[in-house]
Amino acid sequence: MITVGYGDITPVNTQERLFVIFVMLISCGIFAYSLNSIGRILEELSKRDSIFRDNISLVTAYLKQVR
Repeated sequence: MITVGYGDITPVNTQERLFVIFVMLISCGIFAYSLNSIGRILEELSKRDSIFRDNISLVTAYLKQVR
């Protein structure tokens, strides 16, 4: 993301350096957004699992009372 290969192709003038800096900043933003999206997906899965376990506990408690 931040490297530009092995250094065999390097920016020479100011325009090229600015372009490389811009691309690196955009790449960092995209990488951070991707990690954040994965984290939100995992959080949602965890929340759903917790709700499911709570519902199972309620059903189990109800069935023990009915007996």
